[in-house]
Amino acid sequence: MNFLRCWLLVSFLLLSFRGDRLMISAQDDLDLPHLRSVNKQSNSFPEEVSEDENPRHPLPLASISYSCAVQERTCGTTTDRYYEIIASYEKYWIENYPPGLDAPASATGAYARIRTFTGGEGFEDTPEAKAQTGPLGPSLKVKPGETMSILLRNNLEPGTPPTGMGDGYTVESVDKSLYVPFLNRSNPDGGYYELQPYGLTFIGPTPETVEDITVPNPENIPSNYDQVNLHLHGAVVEPHLFMPQGTSDADADWISVGPGECYCYSFYFPEDHPTGTYWYHTHRHGSSAMWTWAQAAGLLAIEGSFSRELEEAGISTVTPFVVTDPHFAFSDVEANTYVVTTFLNGQRGIVAHPEATYCVNGQFQPNFEMTVGETTWLKFLTGTTENLVNFRILDEDGNLVKVWDAGSDGINYAEPIQVDQYVQGGGMRQDILLQFPAAGIYEVWTMGLSKIQFYGVGPGDQLLATFQVTEPPTPATAVDISSLKFTLPTAHAFNIAPETVTKRRTVYFDVAGDVTKIPFPQFTINEKAFEIDYILDELVLDGHAEEWTLVSTSNATHPFHIHVVPFQVISASSGNALVSAPMMEYMTRVQPARVWRDTVVIPPYGIVKIWIQFVPAPVVNLNGKSVFHCHFLAHEDTGMIMAIKFKDVNE
Repeated sequence: MNFLRCWLLVSFLLLSFRGDRLMISAQDDLDLPHLRSVNKQSNSFPEEVSEDENPRHPLPLASISYSCAVQERTCGTTTDRYYEIIASYEKYWIENYPPGLDAPASATGAYARIRTFTGGEGFEDTPEAKAQTGPLGPSLKVKPGETMSILLRNNLEPGTPPTGMGDGYTVESVDKSLYVPFLNRSNPDGGYYELQPYGLTFIGPTPETVEDITVPNPENIPSNYDQVNLHLHGAVVEPHLFMPQGTSDADADWISVGPGECYCYSFYFPEDHPTGTYWYHTHRHGSSAMWTWAQAAGLLAIEGSFSRELEEAGISTVTPFVVTDPHFAFSDVEANTYVVTTFLNGQRGIVAHPEATYCVNGQFQPNFEMTVGETTWLKFLTGTTENLVNFRILDEDGNLVKVWDAGSDGINYAEPIQVDQYVQGGGMRQDILLQFPAAGIYEVWTMGLSKIQFYGVGPGDQLLATFQVTEPPTPATAVDISSLKFTLPTAHAFNIAPETVTKRRTVYFDVAGDVTKIPFPQFTINEKAFEIDYILDELVLDGHAEEWTLVSTSNATHPFHIHVVPFQVISASSGNALVSAPMMEYMTRVQPARVWRDTVVIPPYGIVKIWIQFVPAPVVNLNGKSVFHCHFLAHEDTGMIMAIKFKDVNE
């Protein structure tokens, strides 16, 4: 471990970083006014925007005020589906999770008190709702051709602090440690302090009087923990991260719903929208990781031809399988209760039980029941924040059980293919058709990732769930999965034509900085950390395609995700000879060839080539400011995200 730390130290020191400079005197108090946001109450927004003022939006914007009274007045009044999602502090019981501090001897699990999403008006019982067995948010449902409105309501109390944070700082003298803890809290005057909620110890020596330390761009200091917004991951809909939804303003700030506030989203789903597995999560820069650690996310079911054809084939059972990596720390306030961990420790969250890294459907190692010959549509979502997941099923003899893969990232194939395991990054989904030939206990494991993720470090092996398979009361004929055929979504029925690829660009994912910087190195894209008003490029929606070469320049894995535009994966490779061959094989396997995705893993020292086609309206309206980023959300919160702008060819 000491060798690893020294190696990381030398690696970081060899990297460069451009940022503000701050002179810190030992033992003095530190005030960072430049890290505070503008008082939110001073923001001036017009109450309403008409359809004429924003003609690109499929419906009149309800409002660009965060007032709940304003938002509630018009949200969902001219829409096919209406949902209310509530952000709040909740307490959940997690069966089988390792007990917390002061737990009774008889405890069979533990509580978690966390920020999360709950469902208000509009929700109904759906097969996907089975995933909401704990902290996970409610499941949404929509059909192609429909408009869905979501009222996002923040019921947190103003000033809700991150757990376990202190304020102030100390700088000790020569040969001792430098400790810098900051706090994100509400300003009594109504604004929001946005200080680094992180405790970091710099190993000495430090100067006796003055230390010259590099401070990162405050936009990329994790913060905004009582702020929330929504992202429909993978959905081909209008860009919706910046204020107001659908804006093309390069300077537009994040949609940011604070305590006591609301925001109304409207999404039109085109008639040919794919109908596989999608999901939603919060995406307020600076707090994406913290909220997703708390499992503030849920499934999005887009019902259409794929689900209908499965039912016609006799496959009507849906089983959500949502893998998350909640970062729980011990609470010293409530017995046998966990809270969300402080933000980072060397770019990794601190967890009380590393052996319990993953949960499935909000529970720890749950059991599923099936019968021999039954077929279920397993909606496998890797909803992790900073960990890869290896999905493999083992029978009682330890043999791999093959499954039928019918679609990736919400886009179904023409026919299912057999696979024996996956390696997935955060945000990736698979539509699996699962069928067991014999009774028994089958185990789902994640394995082989301990050296593959971040500078030779990764999660350990863990049992994710079990399937208890019994004989049916009455023998039934199993569905012949190998003979199934599916209708392809119109927009993804054909490969991107090479002659439409008119531009090529390379996108580098890296880390920049040194270990003397408060609080830690920034993650960058093309040597640039995120800036709210910087746009990489305007991408004209004229039907042209581009080839993007995605490169990880270090021994770190980065799942790449671009909003609202899927792509085809052309090739993937890695220059990391230290990683065991089997896992690297699955990380770099492109199956089926030229598979459509919206998220893909870039391996350590890896190169992934993708083709993206920018489709013009009226097929789908994608105009506006959007982003692409690393979907290890701790990396995204600390700079590894870049804004782009989609522009209609007629503008």
